[in-house]
Amino acid sequence: MFADPIVISDEGTNRSLARTGTTATEGEYRLEVGGVFHTLTIAHDFGQGRGNRRKSGGAAPDSTRRGIMRYVREYLVTDPLVTGQSKRVAVTATLTMAWPAIVTAAEAAARGVTIASLATATNLGKVAAGEI
Repeated sequence: MFADPIVISDEGTNRSLARTGTTATEGEYRLEVGGVFHTLTIAHDFGQGRGNRRKSGGAAPDSTRRGIMRYVREYLVTDPLVTGQSKRVAVTATLTMAWPAIVTAAEAAARGVTIASLATATNLGKVAAGEI
């Protein structure tokens, strides 16, 4: 289980998000600062309950497992069409790892680190601007 609270860095500022919910497959961490909501969701899906189980009850070797980290930042922006009115908007960033059950979690994590190492501010800016 991840630490509680969990610290993230958003725009160069460390933010301490407290755990606000936990299930068997998901943990949610939140912080509200001055009308800005920061939410981090960490979840997994190991292929259970999707009709791909073996008769013994375990996941089939070809079932897909997923690990997900999702950060959402919600805040108010001025509505350009209506003077004096604001709109709540959200920006989301997600890292998803998917792997068959016959591959180890360590192997999946290594691929996650590979893509995360490419996720520099410059490269993410290029992706957000539509470069391929």
